[in-house]
Amino acid sequence: MPTLPWRKHPLFSPPAAEARSNNVIMKTNKSFTKRIKVTKNGKLIARKPGQNHFNARQTGQQRLARKRTQVLSMSKRITRRFLPKSGA
Repeated sequence: MPTLPWRKHPLFSPPAAEARSNNVIMKTNKSFTKRIKVTKNGKLIARKPGQNHFNARQTGQQRLARKRTQVLSMSKRITRRFLPKSGA
């Protein structure tokens, strides 16, 4: 079967697998970055969950504890996946 001349054009040929894997640019997960802050030293700080409503039944100590931030400890693989440009 003869090949059609327009199929030899570089725009129509799929790139090689090696070329595709080298040019992958990871996107930052925007919903995740809105919930955390990256400090100067690369630590990840987030607000503790469960503070939006139904707080009246909690003790005052529990309410104060939830207002404080917490340091997130994540593996490098997870950090690279969700925050590739953060430097953390």
